[in-house]
Amino acid sequence: MTSKIGLIITKFNSDTPIKTNNSDTRTRIFPFSKFLKMTLPYLIDDCVYNILQYLQNDGSTLFNCLLVNRFWCKTTIPILYANPFATGYRKKHKLISTIILLFNKEEILQLKNQLGTNQIKKFNIDDEHKPLFEYLKYLEDYNYYKISSFMTRFIFCNITLSISSSLKECKFNISPIFHQRILCQSRNIKQLDISLDLFNSEAFKNFNVQNFISNLTKLKSLTLSLSLGDTNNNEIEQEFLGSIANNNFNNLNLRKLIIDLTSKKLVGQKINTCEKIYKIIQGQNKLKIFQIRNCCYSLLNNILLSLEFRKHSLVHIEIVKSDFINVNLKSFNNLYNLEYLIFESCEGILLSQCEILKFASFKLKELSFIRNEWNADVTSLMIKYLGESLQKLLIEDPTIQLIENISINKNLFIC
Repeated sequence: MTSKIGLIITKFNSDTPIKTNNSDTRTRIFPFSKFLKMTLPYLIDDCVYNILQYLQNDGSTLFNCLLVNRFWCKTTIPILYANPFATGYRKKHKLISTIILLFNKEEILQLKNQLGTNQIKKFNIDDEHKPLFEYLKYLEDYNYYKISSFMTRFIFCNITLSISSSLKECKFNISPIFHQRILCQSRNIKQLDISLDLFNSEAFKNFNVQNFISNLTKLKSLTLSLSLGDTNNNEIEQEFLGSIANNNFNNLNLRKLIIDLTSKKLVGQKINTCEKIYKIIQGQNKLKIFQIRNCCYSLLNNILLSLEFRKHSLVHIEIVKSDFINVNLKSFNNLYNLEYLIFESCEGILLSQCEILKFASFKLKELSFIRNEWNADVTSLMIKYLGESLQKLLIEDPTIQLIENISINKNLFIC
């Protein structure tokens, strides 16, 4: 901590008096260079808050700050639990143990039934113990995959199962219980990265979608991971997508939207899901960043058409592992504020499709081609039409013709 902020925060034992004012809202510190020589100054509240904000990505130090005094503790908790699954907290399974303390009796009973009375080695589930804080209400970043990783660690540390059994048990039976509780109690989520497979689990059968959506007043970034290749139309999933698409509570103003499809397969039963995705895109008036992954050509055409609704705000588009066969690239031309365009692991673009890009209205700053499966002449032609204003270009395995086209722009930085 001293190396980062140039001061030493006093650390007290239980029998050492802490010198604060009457309101207990000031903390004594030692200036790093003179801490042995001078009278200790007080830190005002705003200064303490700024220090803790500076340490927001240093989980281990933040945990130490909890022990300074009551004011430091109350100020640190919201910062520490804004993104607890990303901070450098070494004993990750203990974080899950803390979340269990927030369970209601029904959820504790459900968890005990899933674990079995003989499975718990170290952790004692106590439904009478109440935590000091409602930790989850401070959560700002919900990431399904990071949280699930924490769950797996918890299973390894507390349950007597083989590795393969632990992973299966965690994914299908235990993990959804935790996710349901986290989503129900969260009030300040700014980044939501969610797998819609969650809604197929028993733990979500009574999930209050409308209440959850109404709490997303601060949401700025949304990542939806879903499958369009199965025939299952889960009611909770459809209600969730429909509520976001219709913006039922007029509280969504996304700056970033990522649609992560699990495969390029699309079945007829998922047409309604596709329509909701289009509507979600079209309804985000302040959308700046958009990414689509694993998109088939029949869906991609409508995705690009939907992006035209956001032409006044959209500056960054990333298309990954998607199929451009017979896709009309004309929609790109109308995105007049576009500055960053990335194609990664895509396929199917022909020279004839690129000709329309000569009429593009935007001035790109950065253009990237990464591991795409199409003719090198396609990349060359796209750079010819889109490269005049470029400041940065990322390409792989450039051809001689490609290098000649690049050399026209002397201001270009090539990666």
